[in-house]
Amino acid sequence: MSSINKRITIKEVAKEAKVSPSTVGRAIGGYGYVSGQTRRKILKTAKKLNYHPNLLASNFRRQKTHTIGLIIPDITNPFFTTVARGVEDQARKKQFKVFVCSTDEDPDIEKEYIDDLIQRRVEGFVIAPSTGGGKHLFNLQSDKIKFVVVDREVKNLKADTVHSDNVDGAYRLTNYLIKLGHRRIGIINGAMQTSVAIQRFTGYKKALLESNVPIVDALVKGNDWRMEGSYKHTMELLTSKFPPTAIFAANNILGVGVLRALREMGLKVPTDMSVVCFDDVPVASLMYPFLTVVAQSPYTMGKLAAQILLERISGQGPAERQDIVLKPNFIIRESCRPPRNSGEIHILSGMEDK
Repeated sequence: MSSINKRITIKEVAKEAKVSPSTVGRAIGGYGYVSGQTRRKILKTAKKLNYHPNLLASNFRRQKTHTIGLIIPDITNPFFTTVARGVEDQARKKQFKVFVCSTDEDPDIEKEYIDDLIQRRVEGFVIAPSTGGGKHLFNLQSDKIKFVVVDREVKNLKADTVHSDNVDGAYRLTNYLIKLGHRRIGIINGAMQTSVAIQRFTGYKKALLESNVPIVDALVKGNDWRMEGSYKHTMELLTSKFPPTAIFAANNILGVGVLRALREMGLKVPTDMSVVCFDDVPVASLMYPFLTVVAQSPYTMGKLAAQILLERISGQGPAERQDIVLKPNFIIRESCRPPRNSGEIHILSGMEDK
């Protein structure tokens, strides 16, 4: 095909002008906020590239679409699928549809989804930022696009937020193990670029320090939210010279990785190892031994986030930002017991690396 017939796309204009496609759409379509300087640059670039917008599409963009976007890190995590259910149920009450996008914890995919959904004229977003993500939300804020942050927080971002009390939940789990007599408590944590990992580690440390239990670096593991990583790091703990007597998994997916490693090593819970988990593992109340957890309220979290967003879209709700913190529910089951006596603690020391 001859190049003379090639139609310039909005993404090509965005690339040339060094802005997002959504910003180009607002500048050329005349809707939403774009600074005067940026608008002039985009219009100049569009003229240079001989870009001609689809006028029918431009007129459509000015209409209300009754759609919102839900951006989550991992659709396979039952926590986030339950958040999605809460968002969808609340949106349906107001006759809104929901586009659900899973970023696989990749900030580049997160940005791509946000730009694409803005092109589809969603009226706002509920977003659980990806690992290392969140910077795109500052652009949304400056562009006056409505959104609510769910589960995770973004440093220095003044936005409506719905999340759990991660510090308190982690503190209660760790303190429970300490009260049982455990002193070597391992933690399998997620990516420390996320607020939930930072806060859960803070709660873990707080409980140890209050009881004068030393924080041992060798017992602190984890750098992502994947089951494979959890399994690998649990195996490292179990085969170390001085293994823990208890393990705290920082979410449900990590908890599954911990249980898998223990099973493969032939270790029983709680006879050989006590285990607690932040989040209720989907089958925690069905498997044996039943896991001790702090259970979040993902459905309520999603429902509240959607409610706040829809109020913003309709021009209702308080002028100040809302920060809603949900207390997790501490559930004691049968996965913990006091540690074995000192002569039995190092049952795995013979498996240490040569």
